[in-house]
Amino acid sequence: MPSEPGRIDTEIGIAAPAERVWRILTALQGYASWNPYIVSVQGLLVSGTTLQLKSLHVPGGAETDGVVTLISAEFPEMRWEGGHPDRSILKGDHVFRCEPSGAGCRFHHFETFSGLSAERLLLEYGARIEANFRLFNEALKRAAEA
Repeated sequence: MPSEPGRIDTEIGIAAPAERVWRILTALQGYASWNPYIVSVQGLLVSGTTLQLKSLHVPGGAETDGVVTLISAEFPEMRWEGGHPDRSILKGDHVFRCEPSGAGCRFHHFETFSGLSAERLLLEYGARIEANFRLFNEALKRAAEA
């Protein structure tokens, strides 16, 4: 699927049922055991709640703290929103989708950026963000296929 402007779009095939991928994805307390990008998520999977994230921008890099609002977490899709406190400056709508595909799963992982700073963010950091999404996807694939 071609990306729309302001969007970083990745996907990967996983040789495991979508429900298994979903269980790993939504077991937030387990992120440290498999996820090299988002290494910690604190909070509940309840729409409207705040999640505290710790992420690494590069493998072996410094941790960055972030806060997002969970929009929804109902199979097959989890979505959260983050960005600048003034969303007109920067907003990120982050989506994880586990779609059944044959005997396995097609995992879509994307984020749409909007606001006054979105274009600059994507120019400066877009390639790094996409690489981190792919790192996340590959790690999820390994965890689900193990």
